[in-house]
Amino acid sequence: MSLQTCIYGQALFVKPIKVLGDPHFIGTANNPLAFSSPGPNLVEGKEFSAPQGIAVDTSAGFPVLYVADTFNNRVLGFKNATQMVTGAKADIVLGQQDFYSTNAAGPGTTASTGLSAPTGLVTDAVGNLYVADTGNNRILRYPKPFSQPAGYQYPDMVIGQPNFTTGTANPTGVKPNSLQLNNGSYLGRSGLAMDAGGNLFVADIGNNRVLRYAASRLNSGTNNPNADFAVGQQDLISSSQPTSRIDKTTLFRPTGIGFDAAGRLYVGDSANRVLVYGSGVGANTSALRILGIP
Repeated sequence: MSLQTCIYGQALFVKPIKVLGDPHFIGTANNPLAFSSPGPNLVEGKEFSAPQGIAVDTSAGFPVLYVADTFNNRVLGFKNATQMVTGAKADIVLGQQDFYSTNAAGPGTTASTGLSAPTGLVTDAVGNLYVADTGNNRILRYPKPFSQPAGYQYPDMVIGQPNFTTGTANPTGVKPNSLQLNNGSYLGRSGLAMDAGGNLFVADIGNNRVLRYAASRLNSGTNNPNADFAVGQQDLISSSQPTSRIDKTTLFRPTGIGFDAAGRLYVGDSANRVLVYGSGVGANTSALRILGIP
């Protein structure tokens, strides 16, 4: 634990006016116990707390590494993964105001575009980064983070919410533009994936489905686009659970997703199985096979 030294005035039992040894202290006279991080230890961009997502962007000709530092409520970016050394400090931080702030942010806080428990990450062909902001039930897009001026790496699009100031799961029910990544009783691990056509696939864990957002809708830059179809449900307004582990038409809390070189979609769900869908997966498609069951 870090050593903290408090400096007090002369009167007995007064509030501390300064804290030495901990840059997390942001207290004021009215809020003397305010810290920008919940932990007593120094966090400075070299460390992770339960990282649950990784993405590598090669659009610039070298590997840019992004890590979802989930329980520190941030994403750390390393500009060139081939030049990193053990204990390297990240080059940028997303979702926090600096490298030592780690409190959950987003709607209802002073930083509406901040992050709360980010999990899945994916980059597109031009280097934009998509982040599953799981604690806020939304996907945020950061345009080419390393191309932005220092301190101006902010999201330019939100998916799953009407704007940057809301974060409720399914605020008006299960819809083509709603997500349930966190319902208060559980925190999902929402996977993201891009297919060869630049379409975004999102594991909407609480709604038992994987949603596809067409590249054309992403390129329009409009907030809260509709998904054009769901994998694992018969339509875009259903969220039923499978009747058994051999049910190939319905998903149960999907988490990890990915594509192979032939365009096949793989979905890991919470029924301890992986469902494999053929290339060109579309609406109301059954899996070709299931891995993980006898």
